[in-house]
Amino acid sequence: MSKKICFITTVSFTMDAFILDFAKYLKEKEDYDITLMCNPDPIFEIKIPSNIRFVPMEVKRGLDFNIINNIYKYYKFFKKEKFDLIQYCTPNASLYSATGGYLANIKNRLYTQWGLFYVGQTGLKRKIFKFIEYISCKFSTIIEPDSKTNMEFAIKEGLYKSEKARVIGYGSSRGVNLEKFNYKKREAYRKEIRKKLNLQNEFVFGYLGRLNKDKGLNELLHAFKELDRNAKLIVVGPSENVDELDQEIYNWSLNNENIIYLPNTNEPFKYFSAFDINILPSYREGMPSGMLETMAMKTMIIASNINGISDVIEDKKTGLLVEPRNYNDLKEKMQYSYDNFDELSNIVENAYNIIEKNFEQNYLFELMLEDRREILRL
Repeated sequence: MSKKICFITTVSFTMDAFILDFAKYLKEKEDYDITLMCNPDPIFEIKIPSNIRFVPMEVKRGLDFNIINNIYKYYKFFKKEKFDLIQYCTPNASLYSATGGYLANIKNRLYTQWGLFYVGQTGLKRKIFKFIEYISCKFSTIIEPDSKTNMEFAIKEGLYKSEKARVIGYGSSRGVNLEKFNYKKREAYRKEIRKKLNLQNEFVFGYLGRLNKDKGLNELLHAFKELDRNAKLIVVGPSENVDELDQEIYNWSLNNENIIYLPNTNEPFKYFSAFDINILPSYREGMPSGMLETMAMKTMIIASNINGISDVIEDKKTGLLVEPRNYNDLKEKMQYSYDNFDELSNIVENAYNIIEKNFEQNYLFELMLEDRREILRL
């Protein structure tokens, strides 16, 4: 009888971006009985192959005061299905899965800890989400962070003991598909996107991600405003969280002809190719896939010197690091990269070599498969 595995996230975006490919890989290699569970999304459901089951489970993102009812919903489902392994990520889904799975006597409860949400918060909100994180870790049997620095930080924070956690390979939630993120197509993609945006030889700084405070967008806009260089800024991503931003600088940016806002894309490789420099000024990250994918496309990156990012980027060797929340430091690194762009080619090559050696997707999936086999053998 096939082993039963359930993957759980809060929203379909996370399931689609970080879980689906690995679930299909597991099905192909071992023919496990696989279930995906997240908020309902008809568009996402179309992407799921017929040999993988989808179960819609409606829960909210962010602070949700319906915690007890949600845990009970998960508990009932797990009790009925009797999974051999449940794997979960994102704050709410992890809380409900870990506690519901514990109550339902699910033997293997795997928390893939891809970043720590509370780290980007302050005051009471930070305390609440740290407690939620602690409970998720407490009721998990195995914790797999996607970076060694985040694992070390979580252990120091008292979230779990070292013997409960491990990082697979060099980290990352999904690695990089080098057929999809193929730097040999960079020039063609670059021409396509720049033609579409009516850009020619302009120097382009880029950002691709959610438009919110935690991602450091305020600092990026402030830095670009004070940047004394002839450059463009392209911002690509969903805008549902713009109310979190500094409204004065955000409104200024909307009326600036040198800043281009674009909606979220399912072709990030094309935009990474169009950028001269990709910027990731986050306050918190796991091991950001966008960073690894940028490096795979041989595009220069400037990123915050924080856990997860610093596992891969060494300043002036595989990218440029900046102090988080410091737009002056970011502005200086943007100016440096603009003024010395022709001298950055060695950094770009070093970065690509690390991706090819340590983060190629099939290599990581093989390690993850062996890890799941080992869990299910216990």
